[in-house]
Amino acid sequence: MENMSDVKNMFIQFIDLLAANMKPAVKTHFSNYVMALMLPPEKKRKSIVAITELVSNVNQSTMNRAMKSIDPVQLLRNWILSLKDDINNHPVILVIDDTLNEHPGSVVMKAIAWFHDRKIGKSVKAHQIVTTGLYDTVTERFYPFVIKLYKKKEYCKVNGQEFKTKIDLVADFLMNAYENFNVVKVVTDSWYASSDFLKNAKLFVTELKCNRVVKQSEVSVVRGKHDKTGWMSLDELANLMKENLTDRVGMNILPTYGKYLMTKVSLSNGLVVSLLILYDKKHNSYKYLISNEETITLEEYLKIWRVRWMIEEFHKDGKALGLGEYQTRDEVMPIIHGVSLIFAYTLLAKMARESQRMFGEIVKAIGECSRLLKKSNFFKKDYKSLLFTG
Repeated sequence: MENMSDVKNMFIQFIDLLAANMKPAVKTHFSNYVMALMLPPEKKRKSIVAITELVSNVNQSTMNRAMKSIDPVQLLRNWILSLKDDINNHPVILVIDDTLNEHPGSVVMKAIAWFHDRKIGKSVKAHQIVTTGLYDTVTERFYPFVIKLYKKKEYCKVNGQEFKTKIDLVADFLMNAYENFNVVKVVTDSWYASSDFLKNAKLFVTELKCNRVVKQSEVSVVRGKHDKTGWMSLDELANLMKENLTDRVGMNILPTYGKYLMTKVSLSNGLVVSLLILYDKKHNSYKYLISNEETITLEEYLKIWRVRWMIEEFHKDGKALGLGEYQTRDEVMPIIHGVSLIFAYTLLAKMARESQRMFGEIVKAIGECSRLLKKSNFFKKDYKSLLFTG
C-alpha cells in the first residue's frame, strides 16, 4: 500500500524550498508544472499547457504569464541551497556535457539553430543545452546541477547579445561549483578538452581525440610553432607502444577495451598529464583519457569515467520525462522548463530510493518510479486539493 502522506510531504517540502520568493499563484502553477513532468506523458507535450493538462486546467495565457514571471537566477540560488542540504561538504565530481533538444518544425522559437548531432552523424534543428551534474562520492548519488542555453555567434550578433562559447559557459559552471561545493575532480568528454578548460579546472579527467599532439615526457615541454621533434598524434603514439599494452582485469566499465597502458605525456601547451591508452582489439580502436592528478590509477580512471556516463543517463531519462518537449518563443522558458525538469528528475530519484516505504515495492529506474506515481492515490479526484494549496 502506498504511503501517500510521505510522498506528499516530500513533494511539498521540496517545492517549498525551490519556490521560495514566488508569489502564491505562481508557486501553485510551478508546482503543477513540476508534478506534471514527473508523470509519464499521455501525449506529445507540444506546449507548456500540454505538459500541465494532467494536473491543471489553466489556459495558455495564464500559464505563460506564471512561468515567465519566475526569476531563473533566484531559482538557481534556491536549487543550490537544496543541493547543499543534501550534499553538505561531501567531496563531489563535477560532470560537464551537452545535449540537443530537437525542434525540427519550429519557425518562431528563438536561439534555434542547426547543430551537428554526433550520435547520428548529421545536423539537426535544435536548442543546444550545456549541462552539468554533481556526483556525491560519499553517498554515490548523482544530481543534475546547472544548465545553460548555448546561442550561436550569428544569433547573438543579430540580437545584440554577448556571445559565449561553450567553453566560456563551462568557465561559469566551474566558478559556481567551486564556490558552493567541495569539487575534487571535473570530468568531461573530448569536446571540452581545450587549453582553456584544462587551465580553469583544478583536477580533471577528460578524453582526448586521436589527432591530439603530445610528447612523451615527465616534465613540461611547450611545443614551438615549427617543432616536430618527438611530437606525435595519440594514434601514432599508441601504435608505437602497441606491444607494451597490458591485459585488463575487471571489465565492467568500457568492457570492449581489453588492453591498456599508462604513461606521462606533455601537451603542446606544456601541461604534463597522465595518459591512459585503452585498446579495443576487436575493432582495432583506441580511447585516450588524461588526468592532471599525479597518482591516479587505472581503477580510478574507470570509476570516474562511469561517473561521466551518469550525465548521459540523465539526458536519456530527462528526455523521456519531457526535457526537450516544449514550444516557446523566448530564450528564458527553455531554461525554466529545463530546471523544472531537473527538479522533477531529482524528486523521482529521491522517491525511487525510498520506493519500498512509499510505494510498497523496490524500484531503481526513474521511469518505473514515474509510472508508480501515476498509479498512486495522487490521482483521485481530490489530489489537487491535497497537494497544491495556497
